[in-house]
Amino acid sequence: MSQFRFADVKVVIADAADLSASAIRNILFDKGMREFTVVRDQTGMRDALAAGDCDLLVTNSHLSDEDISPLLTEIRQGDLGPNPFVPVISLAWEPSVDNVASLLNGGVDVILTLPLSSDKMDKALDHLLMRRKPFVVTADYIGPDRRKAPRPGTQDAPMTVVPNSFKKKATGKDDADNHAGTVNIIYNQRVESYISRITFTIGKIVGLTGGDNKGTLSGWMRELRDLSTALSYRIAATRYAHQEALCHSLIDITSEMIDRKGGKAQDMDLLQQIALALEIAVKQNDAATVHAAFDIEKMIETTLGAAKSR
Repeated sequence: MSQFRFADVKVVIADAADLSASAIRNILFDKGMREFTVVRDQTGMRDALAAGDCDLLVTNSHLSDEDISPLLTEIRQGDLGPNPFVPVISLAWEPSVDNVASLLNGGVDVILTLPLSSDKMDKALDHLLMRRKPFVVTADYIGPDRRKAPRPGTQDAPMTVVPNSFKKKATGKDDADNHAGTVNIIYNQRVESYISRITFTIGKIVGLTGGDNKGTLSGWMRELRDLSTALSYRIAATRYAHQEALCHSLIDITSEMIDRKGGKAQDMDLLQQIALALEIAVKQNDAATVHAAFDIEKMIETTLGAAKSR
């Protein structure tokens, strides 16, 4: 690894055990890294990442017996810290299948088994510098692409090469220098994935989607409400922001259907109109289709208002 320049790389090491944290630091120090922040728990890890000074995260798979996977998801979703693309190495003693699956679903780049060695770390760093996987985006996952096939109701999500500040500092080159632009691409793709799942779920509810649709109407309605709520939170900072009010209409409809433990014919029609409006937003982003989506939204608001007044 002598060909790389690691002196300016900012490393966050998260490990509750002093000996383990020291071992990680010493191995990285021998490779030329000099800037370290060592934390012992998830609170410390959260604070360090929120500060933004992190090019590489090396963490135990558990901190104070807490699985770090939910925190990794926060990072990748852009809810923690300014860099959702930070390279992540996770360490674990003989990780179980469930532990590995949880870390992968959180968006980890590399999993290393303990005890740690210099050779293991070399392979992990080489992967991050020379063979890092592009990111894939779905409604509930942002991270390195490891999918074998898209889940039902989703499209085959595109892959995106993401910025890598670790590689930039170590080699002087980056696969994607435009951080802000890549963030916008990723977040737009996430909204498109949400919309794909919403329209698929609406299809199940109104009986338009064939095949083996496991579940119940009440389950699909709760799923639709949860998806719509999450989309309304995620959509504002994207090019689909004009559809935010439509998300709220969808939340209102599904909430009423859940309260009534079922839907009326009018509800089914409204759901199909919303699915149409969302598909318009994604497939054709010109002025005419934006106006069409607004027309559908106004119709839904009028219908909902009339229903509530009765």
